[in-house]
Amino acid sequence: MVSHGDEVSGGSAVDDMLTRMRLKPASPTPRPLDERVAGTRKLLTRQRIAFAIFVVAFLTAGFWMPR
Repeated sequence: MVSHGDEVSGGSAVDDMLTRMRLKPASPTPRPLDERVAGTRKLLTRQRIAFAIFVVAFLTAGFWMPR
Protein backbone atom coordinates (compact mmCIF):
# COMPACT_ATOMS: atom_id res chain seq x y z
CA MET A 1 0.00 0.00 0.00
CA VAL A 2 2.87 2.35 0.72
CA SER A 3 4.20 2.18 -2.84
CA HIS A 4 0.98 3.73 -4.18
CA GLY A 5 0.16 7.42 -4.21
CA ASP A 6 -2.98 7.34 -2.11
CA GLU A 7 -4.99 5.12 0.20
CA VAL A 8 -7.62 4.16 -2.39
CA SER A 9 -5.19 2.93 -5.06
CA GLY A 10 -3.08 1.11 -2.46
CA GLY A 11 -6.16 -0.55 -1.00
CA SER A 12 -7.30 -1.57 -4.47
CA ALA A 13 -3.91 -3.16 -5.15
CA VAL A 14 -4.04 -5.15 -1.91
CA ASP A 15 -7.62 -6.25 -2.59
CA ASP A 16 -6.64 -7.30 -6.11
CA MET A 17 -3.76 -9.39 -4.77
CA LEU A 18 -5.99 -11.05 -2.16
CA THR A 19 -8.58 -11.80 -4.85
CA ARG A 20 -5.98 -13.33 -7.18
CA MET A 21 -4.70 -15.50 -4.31
CA ARG A 22 -8.32 -16.52 -3.62
CA LEU A 23 -8.09 -15.39 0.00
CA LYS A 24 -10.88 -12.83 -0.16
CA PRO A 25 -13.73 -12.33 -2.63
CA ALA A 26 -13.62 -9.28 -4.87
CA SER A 27 -15.39 -6.20 -3.54
CA PRO A 28 -16.77 -3.37 -5.68
CA THR A 29 -15.10 -0.68 -3.55
CA PRO A 30 -11.87 -0.83 -1.55
CA ARG A 31 -12.22 -1.03 2.21
CA PRO A 32 -11.19 2.01 4.28
CA LEU A 33 -7.92 1.93 6.16
CA ASP A 34 -9.65 1.86 9.57
CA GLU A 35 -11.47 -1.32 8.60
CA ARG A 36 -8.21 -2.90 7.41
CA VAL A 37 -6.45 -2.05 10.68
CA ALA A 38 -9.35 -3.51 12.68
CA GLY A 39 -9.13 -6.73 10.65
CA THR A 40 -5.40 -6.92 11.21
CA ARG A 41 -5.85 -6.52 14.96
CA LYS A 42 -8.48 -9.27 14.93
CA LEU A 43 -6.09 -11.64 13.13
CA LEU A 44 -3.25 -10.82 15.54
CA THR A 45 -5.52 -11.48 18.51
CA ARG A 46 -6.42 -14.89 17.08
CA GLN A 47 -2.74 -15.68 16.51
CA ARG A 48 -1.88 -14.72 20.08
CA ILE A 49 -4.64 -16.95 21.44
CA ALA A 50 -3.51 -19.86 19.25
CA PHE A 51 0.10 -19.35 20.38
CA ALA A 52 -0.95 -19.29 24.04
CA ILE A 53 -2.86 -22.55 23.58
CA PHE A 54 0.21 -24.07 21.91
CA VAL A 55 2.48 -22.98 24.77
CA VAL A 56 0.11 -24.39 27.39
CA ALA A 57 -0.19 -27.68 25.48
CA PHE A 58 3.59 -27.88 25.04
CA LEU A 59 4.28 -27.25 28.71
CA THR A 60 1.57 -29.70 29.77
CA ALA A 61 2.97 -32.39 27.48
CA GLY A 62 6.48 -31.76 28.80
CA PHE A 63 5.34 -31.94 32.39
CA TRP A 64 3.57 -35.29 31.94
CA MET A 65 6.27 -36.83 29.78
CA PRO A 66 8.03 -39.81 31.39
CA ARG A 67 11.62 -39.24 32.42
